[in-house]
Amino acid sequence: MSRRPSGVLLAALGTVAALTACATVLLGSRLAAPEVASAATPAASPVAFLEQLIAQVVDNDYGLAWRTLHPAHQLVAPLREYVRCEERSPIPGRLTAIDVVGVRDERLRIAGAAPVAAKAVSLRITISDLATGRREAIATTFHAVALDGRWRWVLPQRRYALYRADACDAGGPPTDS
Repeated sequence: MSRRPSGVLLAALGTVAALTACATVLLGSRLAAPEVASAATPAASPVAFLEQLIAQVVDNDYGLAWRTLHPAHQLVAPLREYVRCEERSPIPGRLTAIDVVGVRDERLRIAGAAPVAAKAVSLRITISDLATGRREAIATTFHAVALDGRWRWVLPQRRYALYRADACDAGGPPTDS
């Protein structure tokens, strides 16, 4: 059972979840069972990929994180716009731990793209507040999508809509998940 985050890290954990969490309720419906892995399946673990992505986001390294964003979402959130928007709500903490809760195959509908096979990775992320040292944790499910032999991540539906509407440049809330 996960504790509900509070205090200064609530925004930070929300930002991590908003940027990478693609829970089915945000992305759309689950579809049929995934296809058998193909030659395009990355050699690296989806868990390692997501751990690296989360570390980049918590370190506020949005430019590096963007490089592994799904191409359909890169079109909607170009690099400069994405970095500028995300920097409006930097994460005020340090990544303390990432614990794997589970991994499963899933097919999901990604905003702006066709349904795809994905790895659903449930993680518990712990971030320490830089000022107080207080630790907060959030448990959520992230998705890694294999594309051309590499793992990619996707924006949650609301975040995708924010960029699609150019709402961040218009002053929309960057923490909208």
